[in-house]
Amino acid sequence: MPRRASSPGSVYSVSSGEASDLAPASDPEEVVRPIKRARLSGPKSIKKKVVKDEVDIEDVGIHVYRPHSSAYHSTADITKLQSDLLDWFESVREKRGMPWRKRYDPALSMEEKGQRAYEIWVSEVMLQQTQVNTVIAYWQRWIEKWPTIGDLAGADIEEVNAAWRESPSHVP
Repeated sequence: MPRRASSPGSVYSVSSGEASDLAPASDPEEVVRPIKRARLSGPKSIKKKVVKDEVDIEDVGIHVYRPHSSAYHSTADITKLQSDLLDWFESVREKRGMPWRKRYDPALSMEEKGQRAYEIWVSEVMLQQTQVNTVIAYWQRWIEKWPTIGDLAGADIEEVNAAWRESPSHVP
């Protein structure tokens, strides 16, 4: 479809009768206005199609003042909270018997740590939409078939997709 610019630097339009995102708005109630956003790089503003008199909440610039002391930002309690959280986790670690939950061993090599990370990653992906009890059997079959990330990377994509379609994570 031939495009033509109505003026240098303008939005391209297409001949009438052809629908396009590049064509001007057909509804006179719609306008295009720049939205200013702080960016680290890239364009200084973007254009967004809006309905006349519609206000974007991001453009309002409302700041809700909530007075609070500097203690609100204190990190003094983090160490205690971290310790409490880890103590709780140790008390429940063995209760569900998840095969990917293993005790941390600081003496593990980088390769062994990577293996642990792969096993946990697979479990996390499977657990996104599925209960733990259902995932365990699927996870065990997956790890048996592709025990390392290297095995998974070297596997036939169709075979991996077929296995994934059978996994509980794929069920809507």
